[in-house]
Amino acid sequence: AVDNKPSNTNATNANTNVGKSTAAAPTKDALLALDKQANEAWIKGDSKFFEGFLSDRFVSNDMGRRGNKCEVKTWSLDEPQMVSIDADTAILTYKGTFDGSCTGPDGKAMKIPSPIRAASVFVRNGDKWQGVFHGETLILDPKAPPPPPPPAPEKKDEAKKEEAKPTGDANTEALVKLHQSGWEAWKAKDAKKFEEMSASSLSIVDPGGTWVGTKADTIKHWTDMKCEGVTTVKVSDG
Repeated sequence: AVDNKPSNTNATNANTNVGKSTAAAPTKDALLALDKQANEAWIKGDSKFFEGFLSDRFVSNDMGRRGNKCEVKTWSLDEPQMVSIDADTAILTYKGTFDGSCTGPDGKAMKIPSPIRAASVFVRNGDKWQGVFHGETLILDPKAPPPPPPPAPEKKDEAKKEEAKPTGDANTEALVKLHQSGWEAWKAKDAKKFEEMSASSLSIVDPGGTWVGTKADTIKHWTDMKCEGVTTVKVSDG
């Protein structure tokens, strides 16, 4: 959602592996149809579908349910919104509603988080659009307290094993610095800084699952937040 590219001429472009642009221009309905197919494949345990649907660079933050055994009674994906980053990159957001449960890290059944606001990034690869990122945020009722987080998986042999740490490069370091300056602007309620560092198509899904669709509304959303006592902000592990 932020338009800031490092000046390094050898910087890796996110579309390095994207083939000749032959796929039709995306629409929000067409991309939503792809994510519906992905949900159907997830429910059926159809791993073959994802071999062609996902980019080699795919990563996700899906609230821990995709890798577990799940039983889904009903589900729906609604309220699609799309932002085109360029001819080969598009972002889709939508509301997902699920009735079902998944096996949690402790082996017990846990209710699927619902409703959620999802964000999927698609890249053009030859004659198809492939998923390169998917994230989900629980839509919170502002009048109700948030549900407790799911239990963390048990860590074994912590003394012998170290957490895998990401390896950095010029692009990653530039984006970490960019997000750090964004958080500093948020702490200072600096709308001018946000104007300078944000693309005209800026939109967000906030931590409560609310979609904010324009640059002006996003900056207002960030600078009007009723947060006090924030003395430091830090972005790490990019």
